[in-house]
Amino acid sequence: MQKENKTQTLVLISFFIALNIILSQITINIGLVPINLTHISIFLAAGILGAKHAGIVQMIYLLLGALNFPVFSNFQGGILRFVGPSGGFLFGYVFCALVSGYLIDLEKKKVQKVKTGKDQLAWTSFKTVCAMIFGMMVTYLCGLCWYVFSYTHDWLLGLTTVVLPFLPGDLIKIGISCAVLSRVNAWRKYGMDSLHSRGVSDH
Repeated sequence: MQKENKTQTLVLISFFIALNIILSQITINIGLVPINLTHISIFLAAGILGAKHAGIVQMIYLLLGALNFPVFSNFQGGILRFVGPSGGFLFGYVFCALVSGYLIDLEKKKVQKVKTGKDQLAWTSFKTVCAMIFGMMVTYLCGLCWYVFSYTHDWLLGLTTVVLPFLPGDLIKIGISCAVLSRVNAWRKYGMDSLHSRGVSDH
């Protein structure tokens, strides 16, 4: 069983690395920092794999980019992307995965003791949204600090350039991620219970 779980984890890590690469190519170039859908992959990995393995996904993704594989937006790669205007956001992916994953993991452990049924699902969804928002804030913090210290030296200009224009789209990404994650968690809980019950009845 332990070996099976390790295999499943490795498969999911590989899947989310691939999803990262795919969603990063769905890009809208509005300035120095492009809009893409990578955070959907980050949040789903955080909710499904947990903080540790979601962080590993992002670190491998960044390593592939550093090795010049074209995994970043617009099929770009190379070490220069880390020192460019969006470099802070790339590093922020790792911390976003760790923070969101940690908060979601924490809530999963606590929610079983206080809620059941539909109340549990609604409560978990609310806390999941909060965890994703905190994770997104960490990404913004990393990206903004890098952009200000390396380029503009102006916090207000940094906010209006690399934070505020992205807020509406990022809220939509959080909504999509939470909806998908709720479906996946429901399937894993009730679908797997159904499969187990069938297996028992077959025996």
